[in-house]
Amino acid sequence: MSHPDLSAGLCIGHPNPEIWDVKGGVRNNPKVIRAIRICGICPVQQACLDYVIQIERANPGAYGHTYGVAGGLTARQRKFVMRKVAA
Repeated sequence: MSHPDLSAGLCIGHPNPEIWDVKGGVRNNPKVIRAIRICGICPVQQACLDYVIQIERANPGAYGHTYGVAGGLTARQRKFVMRKVAA
C-alpha cells in the first residue's frame, strides 16, 4: 500500500488539529462539523479518503484510523461507504 502525498492537506499544520480526532458522539458536534467543512475544500480530500479506507480495510481497528474525521467523513460514514462498496 503506497502512502499518497497528503502534505497539501488543510489539516496539516492546522491550529486546532484536535477537531479531526473526535471519538464518541459526533452528531452535531461543532468540532466534527468544522472538520468536515474544512475537508470539503481540501485539495487532497479524495486521496485522503481513499487512503484511510485502504488502511481501515487492511487493519480493522487500527489506532487513529477508526475514529474521527478523515477524508471528509466520520468513522461511521466511512464504514457505511466500505459496506456499500463491498456489496
